[in-house]
Amino acid sequence: LISLFATIGITLYLDLALYFIGEDFRVGAPIIPVLLLANVCLGVYYNQSVWYKLTDNTSWGAYLAFTGAFITILLNYILIPHIGYMGSAWATLACYFSMMLISYIKGHKVYPIPYDLKKIGLYILITIGIMLFGLNTSWQSNWLKYLVHTAIIISFALLIFKLEKNNFKKALSR
Repeated sequence: LISLFATIGITLYLDLALYFIGEDFRVGAPIIPVLLLANVCLGVYYNQSVWYKLTDNTSWGAYLAFTGAFITILLNYILIPHIGYMGSAWATLACYFSMMLISYIKGHKVYPIPYDLKKIGLYILITIGIMLFGLNTSWQSNWLKYLVHTAIIISFALLIFKLEKNNFKKALSR
């Protein structure tokens, strides 16, 4: 949830964040949202990886890493000649997404953990929707844009709090 919240915040305020990046590097800004989503997938993968550690199947860590490397190399080879460094960003997302998905499928068979996939899927879809809105909406006024973006972030935080209220209470009572 924290990584999704950070992803939304960085994406919605990307133009402000670019002021902290040298002008020569701002041309690469379009890859940032893709890499943010890739790193969300990587974070989920890291959290899921507990199954192969607890079941003494650590060789699966290597299998997943090699799979990810293969996907990255293949997609870089295919995409970079056509869409430049943006192809590498998409390759990174595909790599981490596939590692996360394969780890979940195999891990669910070996060491089932009852993830609430509907809720997780909802959070991810909302995040992607917010990102697309923020990236594809033009504004006449920066003040209006930042007001709407701030309202979106607050609304997302309130939604999370409402849906996770019981989990927050359990965590605080420990």
